Amino acid sequence: MKTYQRFVAVALLLGLSHFASLLQVSQGGTPYSFSKALHPKLHTIVMPPVNARQLIAEDEQEQRLGIAIPFRFGYALDANLGLTTAGT
Repeated sequence: MKTYQRFVAVALLLGLSHFASLLQVSQGGTPYSFSKALHPKLHTIVMPPVNARQLIAEDEQEQRLGIAIPFRFGYALDANLGLTTAGT
């Protein structure tokens, strides 16, 4: 009985994986970006460096005080950047 269940499971898995490969629709042709060059003068913005030592010291201070906060994975940087204020 277990052999039959395994056979059915494998057959079902193979059948579904074949069906999933047919789901991608292809339009053909070349993507627009392949034939167009990038703008020659792209405006770049250089942000100030992050003071990692200061951030580590802040995190250690909060741990010593017993403040329960999630681990830091980023730093909020004040910037006024948007589609109308920056960019090429």
